[in-house]
Amino acid sequence: MRHFGEARRDAAAAVLEPGVLDRCEQLCLLWDVAGRLRVLVKPAAGNDEGVLRSDLGAALAAACGSFWSGEVWVRGAADDTAARRVYEAAWRLARPLSPAGASGGEVRELDRHLSKETWFGEPRTPPWPLQGQTPPIIAFYSFKGGVGRTTALVALALQLARAKKRVCVVDLDLEAPGVGVLLAPTSGPARYGVVDFLVEHEVSAAGKIDLGEYFHLYDDPRALGEGPPIAVVPAGTLDGDYLEKLARIDYQRLLQPEHPNEPALEALLKRLRAARQADYVLLDSRAGLHDLGGLALNGIAHLDVLFALDNEQSWQGLGLVVDHLGRRRVERGLEQQSCMLVQAMALAATDPNRKGKVEEFRDRAYELFSDAFYDQEPSAGWPDPLPEDVWPIPAVDVGDEPHTPVPIGFQDYLLRPWTVDTAAQVLTQGDFGGFAEALLARVGRSSP
Repeated sequence: MRHFGEARRDAAAAVLEPGVLDRCEQLCLLWDVAGRLRVLVKPAAGNDEGVLRSDLGAALAAACGSFWSGEVWVRGAADDTAARRVYEAAWRLARPLSPAGASGGEVRELDRHLSKETWFGEPRTPPWPLQGQTPPIIAFYSFKGGVGRTTALVALALQLARAKKRVCVVDLDLEAPGVGVLLAPTSGPARYGVVDFLVEHEVSAAGKIDLGEYFHLYDDPRALGEGPPIAVVPAGTLDGDYLEKLARIDYQRLLQPEHPNEPALEALLKRLRAARQADYVLLDSRAGLHDLGGLALNGIAHLDVLFALDNEQSWQGLGLVVDHLGRRRVERGLEQQSCMLVQAMALAATDPNRKGKVEEFRDRAYELFSDAFYDQEPSAGWPDPLPEDVWPIPAVDVGDEPHTPVPIGFQDYLLRPWTVDTAAQVLTQGDFGGFAEALLARVGRSSP
């Protein structure tokens, strides 16, 4: 049986043959939501459309088996306006497949999806540019759960607040919320949160939502000292209505203006920034390949913080994510997404083997980033020409590059039940202090 991945690779190989490229000006592979392939082709001058249609159909049927739809769409000068718009839109959204320096026409590929469009869709831009006085938006992401991602976010929020910075935290881990409970006042978290805002924004008149209902202030002086309270937008209250609201969120539309209001997530971040005069906005994202993880990694943040373990599961997931932040963006003519790597659950700082293990982790990360993130020559399969200002390949031992891991050692203390006020000393010193210093340097800010 031919499998989907095999069909994709064989179809690309079939249309990249010189005998096909020489006869086409443009050719686009169109994979539908069921995994079936159609092809859109603009013949090169002097080629018989009927013969080309027949030859392409035969080649793709052999390459794809049951995944081939049998449909070859030919672009021609006589196409009506509607057809031209459809074809031009498909071509614009598709990613290039043609190798650099290939003779003949250009080949692209376009996939349609039922979900995960936040991973595949057009890259976004943050709600505001990162300048000297604007708050950085920092997204915390891990491919696997249970690696200390939320704990590190809380540690950073505490250190910033103790340094008199105004911090806003948004819990985007809607499937398994937690940071809103960790950073909750003694009176309890806000009754409403992210899930409520995303649902209610869709049906509310512009400007009618009272943002104050959707966040609370964590103000425990035992943790914050004399620092300002941390504004926290929790996921929401886990009551009988939570699943009903969660089931109504269309993740594809969270950043898209489907009505006169602003896009929902952008509106939440902008209003939170204005209401709290924020210095920093921290997003706790969903682990894994969830749509919310894709959303956080698709350009809404100024910096993506990637938490990884030193095991094969984590490396495989990290490879996919780094390719998403690097090569896939370059293919669209964009710069790579700014990111930093955290080696989660590293050996303790006092362990004599730590330095060597961190360097081993760094070396493997360097190989991964060099393949999928940093600027590559077109001969390595990258677009030709490359966009300007893409990330050049640095030396392996440069300390502030995306591949350079910031280690956070395993903490026995945090395995026991803890609260933010009782763990504040642990969360503001040692590896957590070094993590905060490295992260702030990445966004051009001084240490807390």
